[in-house]
Amino acid sequence: MYVLPEGRVAYFDVDDTLVEWKEYGDGPKVTITMDGIESVKAVLEQHVEEIQLQKKSGANIIVWSAGGSRWAEAVVKALEIEDYVDAVLTKPDRIYDDKDPSDWMPKRRYFDSK
Repeated sequence: MYVLPEGRVAYFDVDDTLVEWKEYGDGPKVTITMDGIESVKAVLEQHVEEIQLQKKSGANIIVWSAGGSRWAEAVVKALEIEDYVDAVLTKPDRIYDDKDPSDWMPKRRYFDSK
């Protein structure tokens, strides 16, 4: 079992958060290779920069994707942000908790650096 160090955790989705799902969106492009297949995606630079800021401020960084952990890993490697990311995961399809996520998760789409 892998245990993250204590502290803040920031989760970042992959598609339409780090890279645009559509092949030729605005912004700089990155080529992502998985299983020998290359995909060209537009980078959403402000969120990649936010990963770096969150990491520098002491947060643990988790990158996840509904496309699976292998896709999330391929994107992290293509963006060359491995040194900022603590773990990659498949996006959960179930959460078991005694509280609704709205009770403990801020009602913001993106977190600030505080």
